[in-house]
Amino acid sequence: MTDGIPLGQPGLALAAKLAGRVRTAGLEVELPAEDGDRAVGYRLLAMAVRAEAEGHDPEAALRAAARAYRDAIRAVEAAARDRNE
Repeated sequence: MTDGIPLGQPGLALAAKLAGRVRTAGLEVELPAEDGDRAVGYRLLAMAVRAEAEGHDPEAALRAAARAYRDAIRAVEAAARDRNE
């Protein structure tokens, strides 16, 4: 079931692709338990799996959120420049 999924793609896209294959196959696969230093990765995996199950593309959603964050950063930078002029 995982054959042909490129492991070199971004992690969020990889997680969503794997989740989609599992869902399409009708399998029930438990997510790995959180593991110390890698706990944040497991939480991100769970969020990606949930997003995919709800019909969202987690990679696209994160990119959109990151662009909005970039815009907020630019606005703060512009305001700081204006104050210093």
